[in-house]
Amino acid sequence: MALPQSPAPGPPAAAARATTETRPGGAVTRRELRILALVVALGLALRLALVAAAHGVELYGDQAVYAAEAAQILAGVPTDAYRGPGYPAFLAAWQWLFGEGPGAPRVGNALAGGLAIVVFWALLRELFAPRAALIGAGLLAFYPRALFMPVYLFAENTYCLLLMSGIWMAIRAAGRGRRAAALAAGLAFGLGILTREMLVYFVPVAAGVLLLFGEHARRERALRAALLVATAAAVVLPWTIRNHRVHDAFVLVGYSDGIPLFEGNYPAPPPAVLEKRFALTRQYTEEARLAGIEDPVRQRKFANDRLREDAWRAIRERQPGWILEKLAWNGPRIFRPNVLREVLLGKWPMPPERQESLARVLLFGLFLPAHVLLLSLGAVGLAHWRLAGAAVLPLLHLGYSVAIHLIANAAHFRFEAPYEWVLLAGVALTLDRGLPRTRSRRLVALLLLVLAIAPQLTLRDAWLSGIAPYWLQSRP
Repeated sequence: MALPQSPAPGPPAAAARATTETRPGGAVTRRELRILALVVALGLALRLALVAAAHGVELYGDQAVYAAEAAQILAGVPTDAYRGPGYPAFLAAWQWLFGEGPGAPRVGNALAGGLAIVVFWALLRELFAPRAALIGAGLLAFYPRALFMPVYLFAENTYCLLLMSGIWMAIRAAGRGRRAAALAAGLAFGLGILTREMLVYFVPVAAGVLLLFGEHARRERALRAALLVATAAAVVLPWTIRNHRVHDAFVLVGYSDGIPLFEGNYPAPPPAVLEKRFALTRQYTEEARLAGIEDPVRQRKFANDRLREDAWRAIRERQPGWILEKLAWNGPRIFRPNVLREVLLGKWPMPPERQESLARVLLFGLFLPAHVLLLSLGAVGLAHWRLAGAAVLPLLHLGYSVAIHLIANAAHFRFEAPYEWVLLAGVALTLDRGLPRTRSRRLVALLLLVLAIAPQLTLRDAWLSGIAPYWLQSRP
């Protein structure tokens, strides 16, 4: 005797199922979770494998500075507030738990990278269809520069995680999430500010989106925006108060913002800019000492403030063609043989001949194609973006970061990581929806591609320094 069977779904049921599969949000299926778990596991395994392969790679540049600040924290020595304490505290925590050296913090970086994949998927699921969210998670899991990032002790390892978490929670707070989402967004943004101070100027933007485009009544929107700002302030202000108590100076988070602004706008070739910056820093520090400022931190803050003034003066003097001059100078540098050689030299412990050969293979066979695809497919995908409500937050952050890129000087690939995930989201949209079908959207995609390429040209070593991992671009 045959068992009774459910009737085949009619047109209304089929339409409802199709809508569920293509709209943002909704219940997460077991199939989605299985795919996401596989993607995260593979991405984390690759990151940990690269971390293991990096044993013996020396720390240099900002990595060494972060490591030194972590050692100060472990020793109970107050840091000088040159930059925020977020990432040094992260490094110190891993070293306190598992021992000194860069190995344990690199593992922590890899775990942060794995968690970032999950957060990125959850963020995209608030905005796009479930399939696009899974595609985005896969892209972040296996994108070459994201894979290599945990090897280096750079703040972007945790900053990108905090940034995406804050934007995800802000989007939820503006929509179907509870008030706790606004608190969580403020917490993530506050910790992000302590990691990279540039985020402080984006918090009012996020609060403004909640206030203007939230899906709640006006009073509730105002309350959630206030909760976000107040929570972020509650996280940051104890550090500001500590700086005033220790150094008798107002230092919100750090005092290094004048350096990239000066290096990106002083009218001279990059080596001469560095020499000029070092000379002026010594000069201004001595002026501060002669003016009766005895605290070393206040002396260096004085020098940073003067460098910032010099940078803004240089920008004013170079108008109206200031930004065009920057693009014209930096862009063609990629075609100069000495720049290519500088980019291809690294610091991994291997013979120079093998090092340069491997660098060429990785650079032109992996990083360059991936970067070009990111810019092109990402720009096309952004033309699909739904410009409604809090969905504009990632795009606002992209524009905010690109503006900083163009105004200041971002010399290495890691400074692109804080907004690169928005382009990866655009790639996911392209792969999910295809090319724009209308002429207007195609023109928008072309314009976005130009805007995506423009900040690449303002990098100190142009495109390659924005493509290669750090060890392919360091100097001998």
